[in-house]
Amino acid sequence: MLSRAERIKREKVENRKHLLSLPIVFLSLIVSIVIYLSSLFLWVKAIEGTTYSGVLESIIQINMIAVGLFIALGCLNLKFMTVIIRSLLKLLFMIWVVLMVQFSPMAQNMWLIILPFFFVYLEVLLDIHGGLLQMKFSKIKFMSVDFLKNHSVAISIIILAVINVVLSYFIDDLLETITVFG
Repeated sequence: MLSRAERIKREKVENRKHLLSLPIVFLSLIVSIVIYLSSLFLWVKAIEGTTYSGVLESIIQINMIAVGLFIALGCLNLKFMTVIIRSLLKLLFMIWVVLMVQFSPMAQNMWLIILPFFFVYLEVLLDIHGGLLQMKFSKIKFMSVDFLKNHSVAISIIILAVINVVLSYFIDDLLETITVFG
């Protein structure tokens, strides 16, 4: 049993530790966003000058909105709200967007092509974030539960940036294949 003075001292140390971790978390978010934007640059490089370059700006804007919403959800740590938004996205994407694409001419509804990017990217970010929060590293000292809890949003964005880098290779390869056979 701790005395009142010891409990107050421990709370001060914990509060100080928490206040000092906020700038580090903010800095890690900034670094992760820069890395993510760099990965999107590879998309621009792969698609620039093709017939698909007109859609690229909208796709990048939608991706940035998805990342922004993810940062808000991840930093606020509202698990119930995250479940509600994930369920809403699944319903919107799986039912309504598919129905709209099936029953409407695509030329008039370009946003139907871009909207799945938002849904899928936010869903992937939420899945990576949830997976990181469930991981436990016992052999790697700096990857403690507290570290993952504090930096899981930034790590999720960096993992998505790595996925984008891999996808940019496939986009480039796909465009070369289309040009050869098209």
